[in-house]
Amino acid sequence: MISFPVILLHLMVALLIGAFIGLEREIHERSAGMRTLALVSLGSALFTTISAYGFIDIARSLHVSPPISWLVSASWVQAPSS
Repeated sequence: MISFPVILLHLMVALLIGAFIGLEREIHERSAGMRTLALVSLGSALFTTISAYGFIDIARSLHVSPPISWLVSASWVQAPSS
């Protein structure tokens, strides 16, 4: 399992990259500026982190074998795209 400080680091990097992309868009006077893209990037990273690690931990707590836990994770990743 990945440690909590590493998760926070990943989320902060996503926030900063989104902010830099948004700043570039604001400089060129386009819509969806720095705040918007920073929050979208943070939300995307948070969703990915939860789906990658959260569902696996739930499956481990229920004593489910690893292939099933990956299947559960994959089905939840696919849910928003449908």
